[in-house]
Amino acid sequence: MIILNNIFQILRKNSKEILTNYLNKQTSINPKYLEAINDLKKIANIQYCNRIECFDISNISGDYNVGSMVVYKNGFRCNKDYRKFKIKGVIGQNDYLSHKEMFERRLIRLIKQDGESFSERPDIIMIDGGKGHVNTLKHVMKEYQIDIPIFGLVKNENHKTKGIIFENTYIRRQTLRHHVRHPHRQRP
Repeated sequence: MIILNNIFQILRKNSKEILTNYLNKQTSINPKYLEAINDLKKIANIQYCNRIECFDISNISGDYNVGSMVVYKNGFRCNKDYRKFKIKGVIGQNDYLSHKEMFERRLIRLIKQDGESFSERPDIIMIDGGKGHVNTLKHVMKEYQIDIPIFGLVKNENHKTKGIIFENTYIRRQTLRHHVRHPHRQRP
């Protein structure tokens, strides 16, 4: 009986330790993420960044266009705010028009304060695309008289992020830290 009690005590201790480690991972923000957010805040010249909305378009061979909005709040992915947009007004594969439709619907819901997720204004918008994608969304925001910093994620041929676009400026991923630390060197 004593051996059985000892085994239960060891199991209880190990279980508690495993649970504590798991919860700590779930409630602590990755330092690299914090560093990246601070970089984006400096580049966009904003003080706070509590909500980031990320947008992307998917399709199957140019059909069944669907947009997605992934949200990060205070450094954590907020699954309950994830939204899917069925693209209705675009036939075939047209990333720019699909992003435009999705983003217009997002902004209309922000203006109308329609729904819990859509009523919160993002501090930063990230879009899977380059200069053309960013300019498309900037045009939509101008139409609705809304100003939110937009970053485009520029991908390489393997679909890995190689840099970002902000205000028509391309910043290579490798030089992002240098750009943030020395912004005066980037301007003519």
